[in-house]
Amino acid sequence: MPRAVVFTILIIICASAFAQASFMDNLGKPVFDNKILYAPSDNDSTTDIEVYLSIFSTGLQFIRQRPFYRAEFDVLIALYSGDELVAKLGVRDSLIVEGYSETNSRDVAADVVYTLERIPPGEYRILISVLDIESKEKFSKEADIKVPIFKRVSAVALGPIILFDGGGRHREHYSGYPIGDSVFFGTTIAVNPPESVDIVIAIERGDSVIVADTLFAISKYTRLRAAMPLPSGLGAFRLTTAALDGGVTIARVYRDVVLSGRNAYRIAVDPHEAVEQLSLIESGSELKALRNALKNSPESVDSLIEVFWAEKDPTPSTEFNELREEFDRRVALANVRFRESHQGWRSDRGRVLIVYGEPDEVESHPFEMGYLAYEIWYYNNPRRTFYFEDRHSDGTYELIRQE
Repeated sequence: MPRAVVFTILIIICASAFAQASFMDNLGKPVFDNKILYAPSDNDSTTDIEVYLSIFSTGLQFIRQRPFYRAEFDVLIALYSGDELVAKLGVRDSLIVEGYSETNSRDVAADVVYTLERIPPGEYRILISVLDIESKEKFSKEADIKVPIFKRVSAVALGPIILFDGGGRHREHYSGYPIGDSVFFGTTIAVNPPESVDIVIAIERGDSVIVADTLFAISKYTRLRAAMPLPSGLGAFRLTTAALDGGVTIARVYRDVVLSGRNAYRIAVDPHEAVEQLSLIESGSELKALRNALKNSPESVDSLIEVFWAEKDPTPSTEFNELREEFDRRVALANVRFRESHQGWRSDRGRVLIVYGEPDEVESHPFEMGYLAYEIWYYNNPRRTFYFEDRHSDGTYELIRQE
């Protein structure tokens, strides 16, 4: 289905619903996004802190190294307890891209993972800094965190399931992306010697195991990475990792994922969030039915959403629902692009992007003496203009007018 036709259908569906929208992006340099996760370490009294970074090309200065463009950056991660430095990690890394356009794209990033190992449980302050080598510009974030302890069950502990792509890059900041015919994920397995366990990795749908594999007699600290074939058919499925002792499951972790078509998946969202997303493009009886289901029978929401999209499939005789795929693509793009909000689809510009697609022209005014930063989005068909302003000078751009 031609892209323009999909855009038109979405705009028609959304026209009455968009009046409900309200929320943002960053006109400066969206330099990096971070996510902090915790995993069991190789001893049972400490925890590993895993810092997942996406460092955008827009915040880096590239050097031409034929046939590529290369940017180098230093990452410093420091952990403090009060004023005491508990742990520090410094790494020099790089981002290499093929085309010039990728050197200034919010959709291109170095997706990297750094680990602070063997941290005692407790409350800390973490500082994350990125220094661009060429420009010498430095960008930092800090946060208060609480490091948990992973209790061993029968001498084993499992970390959270992490999503990767085929090149080994994490995808923790992306709600959806193409992955070919396989799904890549991993977890951390900590076993206290001399014990050993069998590890079963699987993809499940409902009560059925679609595909599974077993690793026998794991007896040491292991960072597991797995690639498994995608299940056929669209919809939700579950990635699982289980530890077995004598055939009995003693520990299990899982992550729900939704296969949204054309070999792309998205992280499953809470039913309330899924309905809230649909409220951007639906305001009638179908939305009312979904909200009633949330109150009275939340287990039915997933099936009602499937019906919602099936009834709007522009090509029901084909395997794919182009309209739903375009909606999922826009939600994923908003989450990647508008990162001042934890969920970019909730931002004002994220909502406009989801409803109307990418603008035909963007007029940016981030630094004008005596004026608040603002941005104007122009659409040619249908002709619309949206004005966003950083009213609080904190990088949060609000929709102030539309024509």
